[in-house]
Amino acid sequence: MELDQKQRNAGLDVVRSIAILAVVIFHIDSIMADNSNKFLKIFGYFGVELFFVLSGFLIGQILIKKFIIDKTGSDTFKLTEFYLKRWFRTLPLYYLIFLINTFIFNPFQLVEKNQLWTYLFFLQTTLLEKVAFMQESWSLCVEEWFYLIFPLTILAAKSVSRTFSEKKFLILLLTLLIGSIILRGIFLFVKPVSWIFIPAFLRFDAIGFGVLLAYLLIFKKDIYTKLTNKYSFLAGIILLALIIACRWDYELLGSWQTTYIITPIITSISFIIMISFFESRKFAEIPFFTLTSKISYAMYLINIPFLALFPYKISNSLDNFYLLYILLFTISLIFIYLTSFILYKFYEKPMMELREGFFTKKLLNRLSKLS
Repeated sequence: MELDQKQRNAGLDVVRSIAILAVVIFHIDSIMADNSNKFLKIFGYFGVELFFVLSGFLIGQILIKKFIIDKTGSDTFKLTEFYLKRWFRTLPLYYLIFLINTFIFNPFQLVEKNQLWTYLFFLQTTLLEKVAFMQESWSLCVEEWFYLIFPLTILAAKSVSRTFSEKKFLILLLTLLIGSIILRGIFLFVKPVSWIFIPAFLRFDAIGFGVLLAYLLIFKKDIYTKLTNKYSFLAGIILLALIIACRWDYELLGSWQTTYIITPIITSISFIIMISFFESRKFAEIPFFTLTSKISYAMYLINIPFLALFPYKISNSLDNFYLLYILLFTISLIFIYLTSFILYKFYEKPMMELREGFFTKKLLNRLSKLS
């Protein structure tokens, strides 16, 4: 969700900035260095998980206000409005990067031409054995399918219930969240695969935890307030340390499958504490975090394509390895920032303005007359 200047929360800008920098720094290290840093790999995992929970927290507030609190208007119209605004936010840049990747990288046959269509509908993690092309798109599959399915389940539940209260919303959310965890556990033991290759619906729990936090903010303010204190924050830090230990040595939880089932749950719980802590405090706006937050989506989509252009990995055995590593690392980060800013200013932001402009309003006006 893009916030305008009046709505921006400086604390959440910091959270989003931490998330994208964690992902980008991990990708730079893993693509450039001959032996990637194990700690940075865990750091990258944290970045994506933080994105999931933060996304659920922000979009969850929109869904709750639209379908639970607001009793006026047509639910069909509100659902259409939600989809239009959501897709105008995420799809234009995604499809632009998809086209760029198709012409630059797919000549290397990272994916069969007859499989490219799966990327248009975010089905690559569900239908393909391996996501070698646009690997960063795996997390977008999770988000797009969650925000397609969950609002539809809300409307379906409302259609069969005379009164759809916040308690029924919570039951529906917990069913989706717990169901995703159970199915992930079954899947990983039946078909062991890499973390980024599991079907999107098996990672719905991370976004679901974010929606749960939105629920607490709106309906259970007393519980939410307890999450924002310094003792809860300390507990969150301890949980993250536990996750680092478990993902450093999979044997701590018995197997890597058990680790992939349990650690996302603990990570999400830790991050709902962190997000509530940062959201509740009045941070002064820092331009670096505001900018990084705004261009984070572009940074996420373009960092791997750019880094993939590096023809060779830097060998750790080189005498000047650290000097060369720091130099290329800095150049890469600067280039990613500059490219992302250009994409944001001249493509992504105009598309978001179009979302709020005449085209979207005209469609919604027509739909409101039909509803």
